Amino acid sequence: MNSRSATGTGVEAIEVSSAKQLNDEFDSLSPNLRGTDIDWSKRMKAMKKLQGLILGGATELENFHSLFKPVAFDLSGQLIDLRSQIVREACNTISLLAEMDPHTFEQFATTFVSQTGLLKLISSATKVMAACGHKCLLSILTHVHTLKVIPKIVEEIKNRNTQVRLYISECILTIL
Repeated sequence: MNSRSATGTGVEAIEVSSAKQLNDEFDSLSPNLRGTDIDWSKRMKAMKKLQGLILGGATELENFHSLFKPVAFDLSGQLIDLRSQIVREACNTISLLAEMDPHTFEQFATTFVSQTGLLKLISSATKVMAACGHKCLLSILTHVHTLKVIPKIVEEIKNRNTQVRLYISECILTIL
């Protein structure tokens, strides 16, 4: 049995054997990630379910990419939530996908590494949230080798916030 520690508790792998079953799983989790106005516990469960699907090998099914595409934008929206638990779980989910399926993740890298996503998160005044974003960025850069995000990251070196510049410097070193 495969499990991963996400926020202190193990996330169990959810194995799906068909495209229809994966479609059903996404139909149940997608509505709970559509905005930050949905109950936070439902969003947490949806992200953990997505992690379970990733751990269970759902990324190997041919329809994963098309099902994940709308969820990627919703997941990116969770990065700007006010609850640190939600932000941490969103970062864990993004990092897990980058680690488990770099090829699929590459297509969504710019969605997450953007001024409204992780780059905004690392400039958060809440250090816990900023650190989660930084850790997630490093995970993406370690596992996914895409040139698309490099200009966005390099541009942030001009940020006035010294902590952001430090985070970006580490990101650049990881790229090198």
